[in-house]
Amino acid sequence: ILMVAGGLQWFFPGTYSSAALIGIGLVFAATSVSIPVAMLVSSNKMHLKSSQATLGAAIADDILAVILLSVFMMMVQSGLFGSVPGLVVSGHTSSIGRSLLFMVVSAVVILSFGYFFIPPITEKLRKWKYFHLMAPVATGIMLIYFAFAELVGGLAGITGAYFAGVFQRVADKRRIAEKVCAPFVNAVLLPLFLGSIGLQVDLHLLTKQQWIIAGFILIIS
Repeated sequence: ILMVAGGLQWFFPGTYSSAALIGIGLVFAATSVSIPVAMLVSSNKMHLKSSQATLGAAIADDILAVILLSVFMMMVQSGLFGSVPGLVVSGHTSSIGRSLLFMVVSAVVILSFGYFFIPPITEKLRKWKYFHLMAPVATGIMLIYFAFAELVGGLAGITGAYFAGVFQRVADKRRIAEKVCAPFVNAVLLPLFLGSIGLQVDLHLLTKQQWIIAGFILIIS
């Protein structure tokens, strides 16, 4: 964040507002976990301890960046950076304190439910030999976590989904849900996600100066 925001301010003074500088820095702070996952899966290296450590660090970095982005959006929506053109106000925007309260409460609920309920549910399904229900139940809990984190906590939905997967894996020692979901994710959802992002990019909107700035940010990153 400091390198991108500071570098843009130093070499291109007056081009961006303080809110824009911090926002651009936060965008680059988040690690794209899906890309290293796709690379490790395709090269059959996911079983290595170094791969697990790399993904663990990337996910932790991603969660931290998402939390910082959520706090930053609360600050922007509360008017601490002044008027921001084109800002769409949504979520818990009455005050930073109230927004942080929602975030903390939702985090407590997510962690508590995940620790006390998800492993026992998975264990019951295993004990009763309902192995065919593990993946659907895990998917349903993931979607609930995704929506709860986004709508109640004001966090990114992927943060809730990640924790749902972590708690599911605690009890699912045979990785039944993972074996069912992973092929569909890697073969369909991951390419669809990356393709949909590419479809939203319009390179004709960039001016010559913006191409220079894009190259500058690429060098920094």
